[in-house]
Amino acid sequence: MRHNRPRLLSTLLVFIVGWMMSSAFTITAQVSTSSTKNLLMREYDLVPKYKKGQKRYYRLVIIYKRVDQKGGVIEVTEHRGDIQRVVESVDANGKAYELITWKNIGERIATGDKGKFGPYKRASWAEGFTYRFSAEDSYQDFHWNYKSFPQTREGYLTVILTVDAHFEFDYLRSKYHGGIEKLRRIGDEVDSPDNHQPFSLNFPPMVSNSRMHKNNVGLKFLGLTQIDGEPCAIVAHRQGPGYFSLDVASGPNTSSSMSISSSFRGNLIVRLSDGSLVHGDFEEQVRNEMTIPGQDKPIYISTEAEYNIYEISREDYLKGLPAED
Repeated sequence: MRHNRPRLLSTLLVFIVGWMMSSAFTITAQVSTSSTKNLLMREYDLVPKYKKGQKRYYRLVIIYKRVDQKGGVIEVTEHRGDIQRVVESVDANGKAYELITWKNIGERIATGDKGKFGPYKRASWAEGFTYRFSAEDSYQDFHWNYKSFPQTREGYLTVILTVDAHFEFDYLRSKYHGGIEKLRRIGDEVDSPDNHQPFSLNFPPMVSNSRMHKNNVGLKFLGLTQIDGEPCAIVAHRQGPGYFSLDVASGPNTSSSMSISSSFRGNLIVRLSDGSLVHGDFEEQVRNEMTIPGQDKPIYISTEAEYNIYEISREDYLKGLPAED
């Protein structure tokens, strides 16, 4: 049976809308107008505040849906991994370096929109993959050593897994990339510094000549919620269309060229107490034009993707991949 973690934000928003439409809320709102105004006008600080030695665990799950020209789902791939984050140092300006360690990386595939997933194929070669990370570093400091990864589709998907864990869920909560410090009141929005920032994501010799360009990157402070008794902010993020190009090896001396456009939007739930991430999600629309040597016409591939990251316990981190889920 296919299992997806419930979309936390969607559930919250449905509850809030239903609550606001009830007569009980109308009475409460009339009584506490000043309190509501105070919440709306109050200034908040959503910048992450790290403490040396702090340890947290997260699970990232990505669902890729390859679709046909009519929007029908051809194949679904789930890629997932668990992350341990340990804060190693924090400087006087609040910039932190964390030691990131990956565990339980695997993928499974289903045919069609309602097909049953097969068992996880575990990426044992990525178990324990570790590196230092700061969300306030530039893209040039991002390139870690992937030499232990196989030059295969699974290897590159795992590279992408490590990238997506940080680009959309950490960088956007930083000052350097996201401009998170400018979200002070509910309703505030910002065009992030990452707008128009180029970067590359090569995986030689399999993937080379990658050129990636982000566009229309922005954040908006949507409102407040409560998760497990903790007050949290809801921050919407959007990006795109962004344009990417890369060459993928298709033989010993040949490669195919890809031109990709990508757009996505989603949400981040962050604690008001320290700016840490509780849950993040986004949905992405991808169109890929592939030029293959010897073929007159390019091939077009459309993909829909769903990304969810959420905090887990140390016990869940240590459990390993389930046989079925």
